[in-house]
Amino acid sequence: MDADGTYPAKYLPEMLVELEQADMVVGSRTGADVHIPLTRRPAKWFLRVMANYVANAKIPDLNSGLRIFRRGVAMQYFAILSDQFSFTTTITLAMLCDKYAVTYTPIDYRRRQGKSKIMPWDAGSFAVLILRVAMLFRPLRVFLPIAAVCLVYGIFKTAVDLTHDPNISASAIFAFVSALMMVLVGMLGDAVATRLGRFSQQMAMGVRPKEYDELQGEESAPEPFIYTKAQ
Repeated sequence: MDADGTYPAKYLPEMLVELEQADMVVGSRTGADVHIPLTRRPAKWFLRVMANYVANAKIPDLNSGLRIFRRGVAMQYFAILSDQFSFTTTITLAMLCDKYAVTYTPIDYRRRQGKSKIMPWDAGSFAVLILRVAMLFRPLRVFLPIAAVCLVYGIFKTAVDLTHDPNISASAIFAFVSALMMVLVGMLGDAVATRLGRFSQQMAMGVRPKEYDELQGEESAPEPFIYTKAQ
């Protein structure tokens, strides 16, 4: 919890109760009384769109300073977590990419007491951080758009070449090869991330959704066995 007086501590008991069915509960600054400077909202929106794309999930608040999480789940990410502002962003994306249960609770956000240490140019650092987390957990989310750009350029350049000359230029061939390489590298990175991440034996066991427990209960119920003698 940030100590700048912006986050009301009255939400902590409610968040602790919700943690029984989640691995991390985040106080989303979407309540009725929220004071976020207008100058920061465009950058926050852009970073949230990037994070939503990387995690393939809707993230109401990417870097809220009010959150509760399970120690065992968070400890496995300490090697990549920063001791500065990017801690909240990194752990949010890491847990969402690894399919942990992350829930959000709407909270109010008071006016800051004191001066913030975050500068406008820090938005670029956060964007690089999101790309870095994507490379660690969802590399295909980075390489596929690059491959698509190379493929579109290759198709366009090939069409232009064939209308002026029966030969395909080297740049068009290079674009097609680059697209193929981007896809292959992305698939390799995704396989490594999956093997070392979600399917690793060292991964901390998170909570199971209620729907999963109900399904397991239905599957574990023994079905009656009827034996009929063949005629």
